[in-house]
Amino acid sequence: MLEPMRQPPNLLVLAYFYPPAATGIRRLESLLKHLPSHGWRPLVVCCRETIGSGLDESPLRKTWIAQTPVHRTGSLDPYRIAAMLRKGNRTDHNETAQASGGGTGKRLMNLARRHILLPDDRTGWIPFAAVEAIQLAGRHSFRAVYSSNYPQSTHVAAMIVSSVTGLPWLADFRDGWTQNPAFHDPGNMLMKQGQTLLESLTARRAARVVTVSPPVTRHLQKLRPARLAPAETIYNGFEPSDYRLAAVRSMASLHPGRLTLLYTGTFFGRRSPRPLFAALRELLTRRPHWRRHLTVRMRTSLEPRHLQLLCDWSLDDIVRVMPPVSFEQSQEEQQRADACLLILEEGPGAEIMVSQKIFEYLAARKPIFAMVPAGAAAELLKETGGASISISENPGSAGARLGRFLSDVRANRFETVPEDRLERFERSRQAARIGQILSEMTS
Repeated sequence: MLEPMRQPPNLLVLAYFYPPAATGIRRLESLLKHLPSHGWRPLVVCCRETIGSGLDESPLRKTWIAQTPVHRTGSLDPYRIAAMLRKGNRTDHNETAQASGGGTGKRLMNLARRHILLPDDRTGWIPFAAVEAIQLAGRHSFRAVYSSNYPQSTHVAAMIVSSVTGLPWLADFRDGWTQNPAFHDPGNMLMKQGQTLLESLTARRAARVVTVSPPVTRHLQKLRPARLAPAETIYNGFEPSDYRLAAVRSMASLHPGRLTLLYTGTFFGRRSPRPLFAALRELLTRRPHWRRHLTVRMRTSLEPRHLQLLCDWSLDDIVRVMPPVSFEQSQEEQQRADACLLILEEGPGAEIMVSQKIFEYLAARKPIFAMVPAGAAAELLKETGGASISISENPGSAGARLGRFLSDVRANRFETVPEDRLERFERSRQAARIGQILSEMTS
């Protein structure tokens, strides 16, 4: 067990999402766990605790989360406002579909995000976060500011805090900015120019910049002055102890007597299950025996049109769509599955994506069937091994590749990824490097 924090905090952390919110908090959680052993004691400024779907209470039971000082602020972002109008004070972080109420509300929210809200739909958090952080800086002897996106509003708030307080600033890009197809879709020239300017200011004013994807690193480095330290890639990763514990509890098969292909994750933006369904339909047309031996288990939420597609293509007997579960239960199911399924979006900008899910699947030591674009994710999986990669293939080719993959899994022809290829993705090593960067920029 970690020792209680005995010294005052010296790192001011800005992050919109924080437990119990389940969105993108794994990287931050690992920093809270490991940075104190490298001399950095964080204090977190985040958006006020929420109640609703898309939440995971389990991180709050971890020692290092409980020991970390947290200041939660209000926000005037449209999702929180819309949710409060519908539910009183019960706000919901299930993004656009839940918070905007769907239908007309969802269309209006999309219009506002593309044409008005700069840098993004959480811009209403910026004044709350900046004021709170500046006041805290007056009461504590912080040595640095650390910010983690998404949303990009987090970096804008950190830029303000750094400018006012003079604290050196480390900007951590868990997601790209103007490159990111899931979040960047400006509806007019002013929005496009505003996004480009804010991204450039972040790259130029942050003392150090780290990202989780080499293409994002290269893009931001082009924006940085030569006098500043280069941007650096520090991938997302995993906690080995989490998967050792999960393995102890995960001996039983998910679907005894059937080979199980597991998907855990979300579908947002252009990311869609349709390529998988098309590949499955082709596979079952060519090799109908798989209908008796295969179950595709999807821990996710699907739109009605995709659920209807399962019925129209007669896939509802082998594809089981089940509600999302906590991160801990998701880890257990990854251990119990025969293979894991990775799906990323296609199209412009998709080459930058390196999903956190890759590292979870690698840590589970299960074969991966990856339906991904050419780019950073595919290159990483080629480097590590343990995956069959389907890059922008037509349904017939993808179905044939899926069939070969399943046959190899059933015949146990996939080799386990060697430990030495995974060591650099361990959270403790990555946190150690971030701690070193913080020390370098404050020395």
